[in-house]
Amino acid sequence: MTPKRTGKLEITEEEYRKLPGLNFSSLAAFYNKGTYSPDHALMTFQFKSYFEFGKMFESLIQDMATGSKEFDVRFFQSTVDGTMPDDLIKWIDEKEDLENHYVYTQKGALSGTYKKRHAFLDEARAHPGKIPVSTKDWTMLHTLADRMMNMKYSDALVGDLLANAEFQVPIAWTSSVDGLDKKALIDCLVELNGEFHPFDIKTTADFKRFGYMLSDKYFIQEIHYTEGINEALGVCMTMPFLVASKEAPHLCQPWEVDYGDIDRKSLAHDEYHDLCSAYAKWIGDGRKPKGWLPLTKKKIYIQAV
Repeated sequence: MTPKRTGKLEITEEEYRKLPGLNFSSLAAFYNKGTYSPDHALMTFQFKSYFEFGKMFESLIQDMATGSKEFDVRFFQSTVDGTMPDDLIKWIDEKEDLENHYVYTQKGALSGTYKKRHAFLDEARAHPGKIPVSTKDWTMLHTLADRMMNMKYSDALVGDLLANAEFQVPIAWTSSVDGLDKKALIDCLVELNGEFHPFDIKTTADFKRFGYMLSDKYFIQEIHYTEGINEALGVCMTMPFLVASKEAPHLCQPWEVDYGDIDRKSLAHDEYHDLCSAYAKWIGDGRKPKGWLPLTKKKIYIQAV
């Protein structure tokens, strides 16, 4: 069934994933930094263990804001440092027998080459169903979470704002601009004085990289989510990003998209709706690969002798 201005949905995250409608992640993959690239949208997602850091952080923030136990249910503090095997989370989530993932030598001894993997496996087997968090990441996560909750946004502490938030809010709507069915899963949603504030919690390697991501694709997320809330729920003026940097000294900072003026904002919205229409047409045409990208030009700088 196609959603028609259904607003906020009382469904699980798994049910949301199966719901029809354009979502930000698919649009961003298709957009590929300003050029439409079906081939990027068709690429198989290659999971890396460090991707889980963002989910860990969101869960921790939710627990601190609401008193829930999402973080403790899914994660445990490991005594092993360093990066866990990329497949370990998949093995745990799919309830595989972890004993099958030890690596042995021809003589039947545990391979020394995979010593760290074996250490993570040992701990994961001792905490069935939970994901290990390395000692370094555990400390960083809690440091960043404390700092984010004490960060100021719009003359208020983030912790106070999020104490009144709903977390993981699914919405669906039919756009009054392009007529397309869309959906979004909002990290946390706060209603203040008749206006909705969809806060998006992000972690980044550093703020410089986050700035690039904001210009490349997160502005699409801002337009997508604010349109969705305005169509499905009520008034929404902007989407703040609450960003935590993994780069020392591990700072947190709120970010918002600044279009400069109304004309530039209008152009950005036109870009978004053109993207939605192109993506919907590609889906309707059977998700065919293209195989090439348009001409690009790169400036080079040669110093005169």
